[in-house]
Amino acid sequence: KTGILGFDQLMDLMALAPRRRFRIPGGQIEVGQPADLALMDLNDEYAIDSSQFLSMGKSTPFEGMRVQGRTLLTMVEGEVRYAVSG
Repeated sequence: KTGILGFDQLMDLMALAPRRRFRIPGGQIEVGQPADLALMDLNDEYAIDSSQFLSMGKSTPFEGMRVQGRTLLTMVEGEVRYAVSG
């Protein structure tokens, strides 16, 4: 959004670089391989509300901050682990 990072660079920093750093296999979407992926709506803007967190930890310094980009779905080893309902 700010023009500081391109989309490809952002994806590398957020998804591929941690896999390389910690030697986690995968990182590509390939036929016949289980999917490890996240589906994001990069245009969705909302305020952080810790009461909506799924984890038991609710403490955040970002409470009320407006952010852009929401996770809609995550898959780990081909199984949906999180999906926005509704």
